[in-house]
Amino acid sequence: MFRLRFSFATFYPSFTATEWNGLDKRYYSTSGNHWIANSEFYQLSSTSVGGAVSISQSTVSKVLIERCTFFSCSTTLYGGAICVSLSNEGGFALSQVCAVSCRCSHSQTNSYPYTGQFCYSHASKEQYLYDSTIINTRALYSSDRSILVPSSGNQYAERLNFSNNRVRFDSIFVYDAISHRSLYSTYANEIPITSIVVHFYSGGNNTMLLSNIVNNTAGESFHAHCIQYYSGASRMDKCIFAENDLSKTCLFMVVGGVMTISDSYIQNGYTNSGATITLAHPLISTYAIAHLQTGHCKAALLSTNNPTFQPRRVVLFQWFILVNNFI
Repeated sequence: MFRLRFSFATFYPSFTATEWNGLDKRYYSTSGNHWIANSEFYQLSSTSVGGAVSISQSTVSKVLIERCTFFSCSTTLYGGAICVSLSNEGGFALSQVCAVSCRCSHSQTNSYPYTGQFCYSHASKEQYLYDSTIINTRALYSSDRSILVPSSGNQYAERLNFSNNRVRFDSIFVYDAISHRSLYSTYANEIPITSIVVHFYSGGNNTMLLSNIVNNTAGESFHAHCIQYYSGASRMDKCIFAENDLSKTCLFMVVGGVMTISDSYIQNGYTNSGATITLAHPLISTYAIAHLQTGHCKAALLSTNNPTFQPRRVVLFQWFILVNNFI
């Protein structure tokens, strides 16, 4: 089910790139294709976009970042660890990446409304977001928002884990996508200040399958844990919604377009504003709890308060266990 190793040709069969291994300094480029692998970016910062990796170009370009660790990287603009901006048939792929404690620190984020505390990626043709874990994000300012921001293109996401992050809103902010499809992902223990965890802001078709939204905290009395905004259509199917704080917010909300939740398990009830909900799957709650406890980046198992903690020695992550109850 899982592939431990990809190649550039896996994502882009008609393109080639030199594989850059063992990087530990900030990577910046405005030309060519890019393949960054087996690298550890530790406490890098920038006053420009992309604290550790910044790639921006208007010619056809393909980017793959795989088997990398980003620890405590930051920027004063957007893309705390990674900022990629590719127009003209651009492609972006992220695979087997671990991000710990990355952030943006722009005090006026309304100027950069979709900041990407870990990663902001704009690719006009395609985006692949695979097998990665983002933990312990802590925004510096209360207005800072959005951990992972895939913008534009056709988007494919599988096996993403978000845990113990705190930003204004949005663990994932799907922005202006032609289409977005995600599978086997977990959003757990998130503490969004305004409560949004999964945010579809797109006029395209968005689908989330076989994923967990569990034990997330509500902040202000506004928004919801899962939102469809703008004019698109989102569908969440065969998902688990368990132990989410509903004291101040809805579980689902439609501000524009259509949202459908089907064949899913919802524990401890829900509140809803505008979504169409069909609950048809008798699922026991222990499955959600077991799934919640797996799949974290190995760095999450070590305390950052421990003086022996050495992020440069961190193995990327442990595969999470998916019990195929639904399949």
